[in-house]
Amino acid sequence: MVPTRVLLSHGDRFLPLEFMRHVTRDRLHLEPDVMSGDHCPMLGHPVELADRLVAYHRSLGPAAPSGRGQDGHGGAGRGARRGP
Repeated sequence: MVPTRVLLSHGDRFLPLEFMRHVTRDRLHLEPDVMSGDHCPMLGHPVELADRLVAYHRSLGPAAPSGRGQDGHGGAGRGARRGP
């Protein structure tokens, strides 16, 4: 099973909060989290969004992959072949 979370922005006018709450509960059977912001919280509330994503990752526990490559920065690591 893949851990799944839903994070909604309360000021989103494109995908209104109450509509998305209904969709999330009805189709995913999940209770969504809600944060400040609009349709693009990564632009208006980047720190809050980043904090929530980090908290979600940490909640997975120590066995969760970091998503980083061997070099610790998302790359393939030193000496790795890049490109064709």
